[in-house]
Parts: sequence; C-alpha cells; structure tokens
Amino acid sequence: MSLPEDVFYDGSRLYVSDSGNNRVLVWNGIPTTNGKAADLVLGQSDFASSGMNAGLAGVNAGGFHTPVGLAAAGDALFVADQANNRVLVFTPIPSANGASATYVLGKTSLTDGAESTASATTLNDPRGLLVVGNHLFVVDKGWNRVVRYQLNLP
Repeated sequence: MSLPEDVFYDGSRLYVSDSGNNRVLVWNGIPTTNGKAADLVLGQSDFASSGMNAGLAGVNAGGFHTPVGLAAAGDALFVADQANNRVLVFTPIPSANGASATYVLGKTSLTDGAESTASATTLNDPRGLLVVGNHLFVVDKGWNRVVRYQLNLP
C-alpha cells in the first residue's frame, strides 16, 4: 500500500482506500494473518498497476485519482475520488478487478473531468463519507461544507 486513507467494513468485506496507488483494495472478510493479499482491486485492472485514472488518458468510470473516503449501504459501495472531485457509486458491489462505477456524484458524467464552480450538484475535494438511513453525507473540503444526498436503496 501507499498512503492508505480510509478503512470500512460492511459486515462481510473489508475495504481500504490505497490513495497513493489510486485504488481500493477489498478483502472478503477480515484478514486473520499478516500480509494476506486482497481478494479484489478497484481502480486498477490488476494488483501491479497504480496509475491515476487506471492509467488511461482521462477521467473514466473505472479509475481513481487519489481515492480517500469509503462507505457502503445495501449493495452499493461509495468511493470519494478526491482529485477527480467526485464520488463514484458501484452497484452492485463489484466482484471483479477493475470494475466500472455505475453512477457518479459531483460531476455530470462518469467521464467528466472539467473544473467546476460551487453548486448544489458539484464537489471539490470530497473526503469523508457516511451513510445514515437513506442519506449519504459527503465532506466537501474544497468548498467547506458537508453535502447530503438522498439515496434510493432497497
């Protein structure tokens, strides 16, 4: 790992945001031995890669640029993608390396890399995430606020 930022356990999977490697590592269960390899990697196509945005030329649905905050609820995983100024939503929770996100919060599309101005629908340097009931709270550090999103979870 390089610069791990957050850890989250959803009752069956352990997630760690490995921000320096632009990825999220996932273990099926809590590791019980030192050095246990992760079962899954998100944000990269394999465990050896570490390029921002999955090593591709621009912002995309499968890569991160400094993932930090993590949360999960129901069958959805939320990842604060700090340097891309967005939160990626994976639903269902991925079971394959390099899976693409289903939705994005804070941008107009999963490939939107444009700079934006403060508004009710944009984010700037998202960090911490918390799900409470049917709400996702996002610490939006760049604009000194916390943003609440209504979720439609089963």
